[in-house]
Amino acid sequence: MQWRHEHNQERYWFGTDQVLTDHWVGRVSFSPITTDDPATEALNGGSPAWVIEGGADYYWGSYNFASATVVRDPRAGGLWVVPMRVRLGVWRLAEQSWRSPRVSS
Repeated sequence: MQWRHEHNQERYWFGTDQVLTDHWVGRVSFSPITTDDPATEALNGGSPAWVIEGGADYYWGSYNFASATVVRDPRAGGLWVVPMRVRLGVWRLAEQSWRSPRVSS
């Protein structure tokens, strides 16, 4: 559970991440955005406006994962976002540390 004040709005998050199998983690969250400002409420299409997210992570090896999430934000006419990330970790024995290049979109 989280909360953040935004300009003329209050945003809350209720979500969970759950281990589904040895390699898969699923996640879902619901985020009501409330306001007392009539102009902001009109732009949001009402109050509360609900942002919904769902996604999954796939893990392999010691430190590698791929992640994708679908986000639906109804404000300002509606927005769909699909952030994706891949992290490939490589253990460097000589340096005793992880190298972790990341690719995000």
